[in-house]
Amino acid sequence: MKLTLNGRLLESECETLLALLREQGIDTEQRGIAVAIDDQVITRGYWEGRALADGDVIEVITAMQGG
Repeated sequence: MKLTLNGRLLESECETLLALLREQGIDTEQRGIAVAIDDQVITRGYWEGRALADGDVIEVITAMQGG
């Protein structure tokens, strides 16, 4: 299926959000990660069960410390 991840078009056979994040090398155990699909925030507890659909727009944001 065709997806957009952080503004980048990609094709993936992953069926769930968690599988896609892992496929893309995102450390899913890291704290401070927020994920939204089509402008809806998906809390960590739902990543494994959240099915992906062709055309989904996914944004992954990582909080960083600094000043």
